[in-house]
Amino acid sequence: MENENRVPGINGMALKYIAMICMFIDHFGATVMLEYLRRDYAYFDAGRVWYSTQTSIIYWSCRTIGRIAFPIFCFMMVEGYVHTRNFWKYVLRILIFSVVSEIPFDMAFNYSLLEFTSQNVGFTFLISLLTIRAYHMILYHTKFNSFIRMNLSLLALAAGIVVAYFFKADYGAFGVFCVLMLYLFRTRKKMQFGAGMVSFAVSYFPSELPALLAFIPLWFYNGEKGKGWRYTFYVFYPLHILILAIIRNSIFGMW
Repeated sequence: MENENRVPGINGMALKYIAMICMFIDHFGATVMLEYLRRDYAYFDAGRVWYSTQTSIIYWSCRTIGRIAFPIFCFMMVEGYVHTRNFWKYVLRILIFSVVSEIPFDMAFNYSLLEFTSQNVGFTFLISLLTIRAYHMILYHTKFNSFIRMNLSLLALAAGIVVAYFFKADYGAFGVFCVLMLYLFRTRKKMQFGAGMVSFAVSYFPSELPALLAFIPLWFYNGEKGKGWRYTFYVFYPLHILILAIIRNSIFGMW
C-alpha cells in the first residue's frame, strides 16, 4: 500500500544526496587537486599558456561536475522556505549552520583558521531567506497602496543582493539572485526553470554553464520530502570540507 501511494519522480532527500555528491567532488577539486595543480609546473609554459596535463583534466572535471550542486541547493532552499512551519526556527538553524561551517570553510578555501575575505554558502542562503521574507511581508502584509508595496518589495530584493555582495558570501550577489529567481517564479514550473537556467547561464559565464545540468533531476522532483535525517546536509557540509582541508594540508605539509 505504501508503494502504491508513492509519487513517481525524485524526492527532496534524493536531490540533496545528488547535490552533496557533486559538491564533494567539486570541493575535492578545489582543495586537494588545486594544490596539486599549483605544483604542476608542466601546466604552464613561459608565456603562461595552459596545457592539458592529467592533473588539470582531473581538476577541471571535478569543478565541472561540482557546478550541478548549487542550483539544487538553491531550489531546495526555496522549497524549505515555502513549506517550513516556523520561519524563524528555520532561520536560526541556517544561522547556526553558517557559523559552525565558517572555520572549516576558511581552512579549506582561505588557508586560514578564521578570516573574513569570503564567507561560506550558509550565509548566502541566510541572506536569501531573509530577503524573501522581507519581500513577502512588504508585498502582502503592509497597508500601502499596490504601487508603493510593489516598489518597496523590489527594493527589498535589490537590498538582499547588495548585502550578499558586500558581505562576500559564497557565490555573492549572484547566489542570492538565483535563489530569488527560483522563488519568484515558483508557482509556474516552466517559468521557474527558465528563469533559473537563464540566471545560471549568464552569471559567471561560461564557468556556470554546467550548472544547467542540475535542472534535469530538478525537473523530476515529485514534491515529496523523502526519508532521511533532516540534518544530513548541515553535518555533511562542514565535516567534509574540514576533512578535505586536513587531507590537503597533510599531503602538502601546509600546517
